[in-house]
Amino acid sequence: MSVVTNISEWPRNSAATRALREKSWTVVLRCYGCRRRFAVRRVTVDRLALTPHVPCIHCSAQPSSSPRMQIHTILDMREDTQHGSERSSTE
Repeated sequence: MSVVTNISEWPRNSAATRALREKSWTVVLRCYGCRRRFAVRRVTVDRLALTPHVPCIHCSAQPSSSPRMQIHTILDMREDTQHGSERSSTE
C-alpha cells in the first residue's frame, strides 16, 4: 500500500476515480419553499454539492446563502444509465 504524502495527489487518477467522475446522476430534490419534488438530471460528482442550489421548477424558489441557509433537500440520487430513453415505463 502506498502512502500519500501530498494531499493534493489524493485521490489519484486511478481507473476507479476516473470512472466515478465520468458517471452522471439524477438527483431528486424537495423544494424548501413549496415542498414539491423535482429532478435534476445528468449531474456529475464535481457538481453534486451545487445541486441543492438550483431554482425550483415549480415555484422558482432560489436558494440563498443567508444565515438561515434555505436550500432544497436531496431526497434521492440514482445513477443515469447509458440507455435512459430505452427504460420501460413500469420502472
